[in-house]
Amino acid sequence: MIIAKLKAYWPLGLTLIFYLLLGGFYLLHHDWNFSAFSVIGPTTGFAQHFSDDNLYIIDEDPRGYDGRFFYFLSRAPFDLGTATDLLASPIWRYQRIFYPFLIYLLSLGGVAWLVNLWLPFVNLIAITLGTYFFIKLLQFQKIKNYFSLFFSLSPALIFGFLYNLGEPLAFALVVLAVYNFIKDRLGLAVWFLILAGLTKETTLFVSFGFIIYFLVNRPNHYLKKILLFSLPALIFTIWIVILVLIFGYASFLNPAGGNLVAPFLGMWLKAKVFLTQHWFYQLSDALFYLSFLLGAWYFLSETFKRLDFFNLIGLLYTVFAFTFSIHLLLFPKEYARHFFGFHLFLLLSYLATRRRLALAALLIYLSTSAFYLFEFLILLDFFR
Repeated sequence: MIIAKLKAYWPLGLTLIFYLLLGGFYLLHHDWNFSAFSVIGPTTGFAQHFSDDNLYIIDEDPRGYDGRFFYFLSRAPFDLGTATDLLASPIWRYQRIFYPFLIYLLSLGGVAWLVNLWLPFVNLIAITLGTYFFIKLLQFQKIKNYFSLFFSLSPALIFGFLYNLGEPLAFALVVLAVYNFIKDRLGLAVWFLILAGLTKETTLFVSFGFIIYFLVNRPNHYLKKILLFSLPALIFTIWIVILVLIFGYASFLNPAGGNLVAPFLGMWLKAKVFLTQHWFYQLSDALFYLSFLLGAWYFLSETFKRLDFFNLIGLLYTVFAFTFSIHLLLFPKEYARHFFGFHLFLLLSYLATRRRLALAALLIYLSTSAFYLFEFLILLDFFR
């Protein structure tokens, strides 16, 4: 029995060992200070505001990265005055409230050292649970368990873990939603999608995909199911309205970094700057876009053969990518994070069709993890 369990869940053990080693190596190079995961730079005001928290300041990255926003929201979510000063477009930070508020509760109301511990540990738990239920999903469909490594070792989850971001928790919730949907537990699936939407807004495409699927196929009680799967978008909208009332409409119209621009402008500008980048980034970019284009072609071709909810969600992410902005298409951390849903549902669709086109796209995408880890080791002066 024990041996059978080990054989069934060995990818889960491998995943846990990988992330423990990765996290340990990262901490070793940052004086074992867990706040280093939040990547707080010296020039954004966070270090000064939380000067008593014994934060590890990343001098190599003066502005830091988005983990600093989650640190603030986990530490002092009700300090709205400071949030207006420190957070770039506070509405766009507070909309992803579930991950930091969960940390706030676990850290007994934002106790600094507990916040620093729980931010990476919740992501580690999320990756572990997501992988476990992905394996359960594979077992239900009688598919080999090693396919779960496409999920657990994806660059999006690696980045999310190393930078205290919301993607590991958001997509663990998505996996739980898909698992419960396939097991015909629709109520639970919707609850997980609600929490996912309040963790990462792009997961709402999953709910929209289910709604379109019900509209097209009209299963029994389809109107009831449409209303049920509209709840994640409805609750997210109500939350946005509350945030607009708190912070003002101007904050909502001015998203951080100019992430909303004219459709297709991001792709054009990305092509323009491609040749001016370092060869390392050119190669990682080329791999990502090749993976994306192959996956997009797969989704389009499958649409004319069969219209299941995996394909529909993949198509929604495809449209999203083509209309996304330059700011989130420039760097590996950005597109690895924001387009993980595309590759996750490419994987789920491939498991049903076994088309080589999808497998090629997935293998190319997974290979980019090696490039990102190589960059990570360079940043830590591993090769010095």
